[in-house]
Amino acid sequence: MPRPRRYTDAIIIATLKKTKGMVYMAARAICCDPGTIYDRAKASPAVQQCIANEVGMVSDICEMKLYEQILAGNLGAIKFWLNANGRERGYGDKREVKGAVAATVPMSEELKSELTSALAEAVLALHEKAEETP
Repeated sequence: MPRPRRYTDAIIIATLKKTKGMVYMAARAICCDPGTIYDRAKASPAVQQCIANEVGMVSDICEMKLYEQILAGNLGAIKFWLNANGRERGYGDKREVKGAVAATVPMSEELKSELTSALAEAVLALHEKAEETP
């Protein structure tokens, strides 16, 4: 027979609502391990949905505050938003590359020769080191 649950879904959900879905803070408030709440979320769709709803609300609030800063002309907020959301318009620090990409980098014969020599020396040094190791 399974042992009775010390923390009901109702208690966990009420605490999660007070802590805006922050599991560790909710666990501290009801004196349990965060794993208890995560385990309950796996077993209870209501607890899982509560976490998602509360975290979603916090995300919406953060996005609204960011939007307000953009409207106020805060360049840091503008850059942050464009970096995260403006990729299709060419903004952002990184570009995602999908699929395989092959490229040929042109180089002079002198550079090819220097790179080949450096690579050969490195391989030889590694080979010699491996022979020294018992």
